Amino acid sequence: MTQNDLFKLVEIYDEDILTDVLEHRSNVELNIKDEDGRTILHNAVSKNNIELVKLLINKGVDANTCDDNGWTPLHSSCSSGLEEITIYLLSRGANCHITNNSGCTPLHYAASKGYEDIVNILVNKCHDIIDYKDNYNRSAIFLSACSGKLNCFKLLLEKSADINGNEKYSNDTILHVAVNGLHEDIAYIIATKQPEMIFAKNNEGKVPLDYASKKFSERLLQLKESY
Repeated sequence: MTQNDLFKLVEIYDEDILTDVLEHRSNVELNIKDEDGRTILHNAVSKNNIELVKLLINKGVDANTCDDNGWTPLHSSCSSGLEEITIYLLSRGANCHITNNSGCTPLHYAASKGYEDIVNILVNKCHDIIDYKDNYNRSAIFLSACSGKLNCFKLLLEKSADINGNEKYSNDTILHVAVNGLHEDIAYIIATKQPEMIFAKNNEGKVPLDYASKKFSERLLQLKESY
């Protein structure tokens, strides 16, 4: 049984043949990796095949192996919005604290892509990752604001996520990125919570108002004056 044979069996997913191989061939290395460092479990998650995921984990495939980019199977399921697989992986010991080569936890991806239910699952399972920062000093709530995922932003805020902090290279605040992305609902919530951010400068010397439309700038200024 070669590496290619095993990956092909996972690709076509003939349950009977794969089960037979996993049960009766003692020389099969279950955690073998392909040229990208991915295991057969990574591939099963990518195929969104929950039965295959269960079979592989039950046979001993490591749920926390990282590929060459530092992605675990849990990173993949959360990034793709695969709620059922995410729940199962967590129930079988998947570690939500692992960061990939970009410094991102699975929560970063779920939040940035708007997968509210998965964000809720992850935060309830391991709340201490809520303010983890990636290599650019961005938290999950920062990324949700950047991508305009209002529901995830509100959920993380309700779960006590910290909206302070600046992007590593631009020195943008979370309000800068929300305004610059035209995500005015999110920006207004941020400004309500932290009105002093309205005049915070990034490395270009710009404040969030510099990126706002005239109408929204006036709205933010009225908010600031009310404090």
